[in-house]
Amino acid sequence: MALNLRLTPELDEQLGKMSELENKSKQQMLVSLIEERWQTMQARNVASTMLDRIYSERADLMERLRNA
Repeated sequence: MALNLRLTPELDEQLGKMSELENKSKQQMLVSLIEERWQTMQARNVASTMLDRIYSERADLMERLRNA
């Protein structure tokens, strides 16, 4: 899929510097950044779901700890 991306000069410069540091093209850098962000979002979603389940399963304990 083709995509045109309009960046401010500042963002383009930052992307260029990041690409140079990582020895990647700008496109490769953007793909890496998107993949990393997606993985972070997925991990947070899993953690949030697990914590919600734990809190609901242990509501009594959580209340006792809160009041201790």
